[in-house]
Amino acid sequence: MSATGAQPNCTCRQCSTTGGCLAAIDPVTILRDLLEEVCALRMLQETRQRIDDGAPLSRAQVCRILGIDLKSTLQPLILAKKIRTVPWTRGEVRIPAAELRRIQRDGLPLLGEKPAPDVRRPPALRRHARDDGNVADAIRNIKIK
Repeated sequence: MSATGAQPNCTCRQCSTTGGCLAAIDPVTILRDLLEEVCALRMLQETRQRIDDGAPLSRAQVCRILGIDLKSTLQPLILAKKIRTVPWTRGEVRIPAAELRRIQRDGLPLLGEKPAPDVRRPPALRRHARDDGNVADAIRNIKIK
């Protein structure tokens, strides 16, 4: 009973009655129900976290997404423990999706005191002769017998 003398307005989960059931007032039952709810919420949060994290990505996939070079940019950051990795099969490592999102949001971490180089594949070398004007004239002046 409350201070005013009326029955508390509690609904029992076991028999769905309001106020009259002793289980609705029993603190042990209330605590047990709360514990079950907390456990269910924790499981739901862990499941959501696993879904949000997604499958870990290979180092090559991360390099393609970020547009960086594996050997000169990503690998030094991994070795310096600036990028979080998870162990994978045959001694390989992968990068969690959450870590990729962090890098996309915050940018590449610093490697030492300077930022990590943003190395992309260099443009293809041009193997054309220089057009100085002299080349064309030199070709025209070749005597054919």
